[in-house]
Amino acid sequence: MSCRLDFSLDKEREHLNEAVRLHTEVTGSRPLGWYLGRCSINTRQLVMQEGGFLYDADSYADDLPYWITGPRGPHLVIPYTLGANDMRFAVAQGFNSGDQFFAYCGIHSTCSMPRAPPRRRCCRSACTAGWPDAQAALRRSSASSIMCSGTSVYG
Repeated sequence: MSCRLDFSLDKEREHLNEAVRLHTEVTGSRPLGWYLGRCSINTRQLVMQEGGFLYDADSYADDLPYWITGPRGPHLVIPYTLGANDMRFAVAQGFNSGDQFFAYCGIHSTCSMPRAPPRRRCCRSACTAGWPDAQAALRRSSASSIMCSGTSVYG
């Protein structure tokens, strides 16, 4: 999808609907959440109007999930956290082991809990979720009550 300023609302809606159709065709089920990463000023409204998503992750506003009012009722926003994000495995200043990612997610979560209990912090796993060391770290973090989200609302 293009992020040009001249990209129309109707064209973005068409692309969103086509993405849902293709995902459903390929996987056998519709997507539960939406993350575009290069959204327009219309993206969230279109996602909420579409009506089939449990959440979207097109926010960098916080590490804490939050609810907003949508046209069909409350809508969950799970921010794309830039802190506890496994992209740090892919860049030089990032992590080089699952243990480092696990330790960071634990500190990230523990330090923020007094801020807003009983809310949960986001720990993003996307690009490396299939790596054995990342999987081990995520299993450990899940057992330690650190919330991780990547492919589903909380999974």
